[in-house]
Amino acid sequence: MAKSYDQTDRGNFRAFKNNSKEIGDDRPLFQGKLTLPNSKDERSFALWPYASEKDGSSILSGRAGASANSQIAAYTQPTKEQVQKLAVEIPSKTDGKPFKLEPDSLILFTNKTKDADNQGRPDFYGFYNPGDGKLQRVAAWSQLDRYGNPMLTGSLQTYDRNKEMDQDNAGPPNQHQQAREQELEHAR
Repeated sequence: MAKSYDQTDRGNFRAFKNNSKEIGDDRPLFQGKLTLPNSKDERSFALWPYASEKDGSSILSGRAGASANSQIAAYTQPTKEQVQKLAVEIPSKTDGKPFKLEPDSLILFTNKTKDADNQGRPDFYGFYNPGDGKLQRVAAWSQLDRYGNPMLTGSLQTYDRNKEMDQDNAGPPNQHQQAREQELEHAR
C-alpha cells in the first residue's frame, strides 16, 4: 500500500525499477502505484523509458489501470450509463501545439529547471489523465531503494493551468512529511 503523507489535496506516487527489465527489451522500466488526491484507491501503472528527440533527455510514459474498487464495482453494480473517459489537452510551453494525453495515460519529463540553486525541485514532472477530465500534475524524485536500484517517489495534485503547482517547489515526500510533522508538533 502506498504511504500516505497526510495531505488530502495530494495523491501519492511510487515506482520501483522492474527487475526483469533488460536493455533493449519491451518490458517497462518502472512499475508502481498511485493514488489520486482525496482518494485512497490505488491504481497500478507501468512506465517505459524514451529519449526526447529534441535534446535526448529522459521521458517516462505509460498507462495506469483502474483502482480495485472501481473494478469490483463494475462487476457488482448494475450499469446505469456508460461513462466515457476523456482525453485531455496540455498546452505546450515551447511550440504552442497542445499535447493530447489519452485516458489512463501518464507521462513524465526530466525537470530541466532543477539546478544547484533549486535542489528541492523534482527530478521529473509530468501529468496523469485519470479519464475524468481532471488532469493531475505529477512531481517525482529519483532515489535508490535499499538494494541500490532506482525508484521514483512523489505526489499528484489536480492541475490548475493558471497557477504554479506547490509541488514544483517542494522537496521529496519524505522531506515534505517531516516538515508537516514539525508544523504539527509546533502547533501543539
